[in-house]
Amino acid sequence: MGKLNAHNIVSMVKSILISFLLFCGLEAFSQNPINYDEQFDKIKEKAKIDKTDTTVYNLLNRFFEDVLQVEKQQMLSEETIKGLQTFYADPEAKNRFVLDLFMTYQQYVTDVQLAGKPANTKYQVALIDYLDQELKELFGNSPAIIYIYRMEAYNADKQYEISNQIAMYGLQSYPEAVPLKVYGYLGSKDENIKNDLLKNHANHWLVIERKIK
Repeated sequence: MGKLNAHNIVSMVKSILISFLLFCGLEAFSQNPINYDEQFDKIKEKAKIDKTDTTVYNLLNRFFEDVLQVEKQQMLSEETIKGLQTFYADPEAKNRFVLDLFMTYQQYVTDVQLAGKPANTKYQVALIDYLDQELKELFGNSPAIIYIYRMEAYNADKQYEISNQIAMYGLQSYPEAVPLKVYGYLGSKDENIKNDLLKNHANHWLVIERKIK
C-alpha cells in the first residue's frame, strides 16, 4: 500500500492538545529499549475504570467524525473541544487513561513530524496496540479512529501486510467508515470497494488526496 498520510490527520488536531499530556520526557522515554507496556501501565494504574461509562469512547468517535469521516477536511468541532475540556476538568472522569494514551500518541507523532526526524516506530506500534487492547477490554471493540492509527503505526514500521489486514478488519466493524474504505481499497485493490468510493464518496477529501479514480 505504501506510505500512508495518516500522520497528517494527527497534525490537524494538534492545536487542541493542552497541558494534560503526561510525558514531559516523552522523546527520551520513547527511544529507550524498555518494556513499553510497563510504562503504559503506569498511566493506567491510578485510573478510575468503569466499563459502563462510554464518555471517552464517544469522544474518540467525535474525533473520527470531525476529522476523518467528514467530506471536507476540518478541525475539531466546538462541541468536541468543549467535551474534551469538560472531561479533563472533571477529577472523577472515568477511563481517563484511554484519552491520555490517545493524546500521547498524537503528540509523539506530531512532534516527530515537526522535528523532521525518524520516528521510533516500535514505540508507535506498542502504544497504539496497548490502547487498542484496553479499549477492546473496556468496550468490546475500538473506535474506527484507532484502527486507522494502528494502520498508520504498522505502515510506518514497514509491516504493510498487517496494516492492510487492520484496514479490512476495521471495515468489518465500521463498513461505512470512508477512510477505512480508502485504505482497504489501496491495500486490497478490491474493485467493489473502489466502485463504492467513486459512487458514494467521490468528493471525500481522502478519496481525492489518494487519487482514486
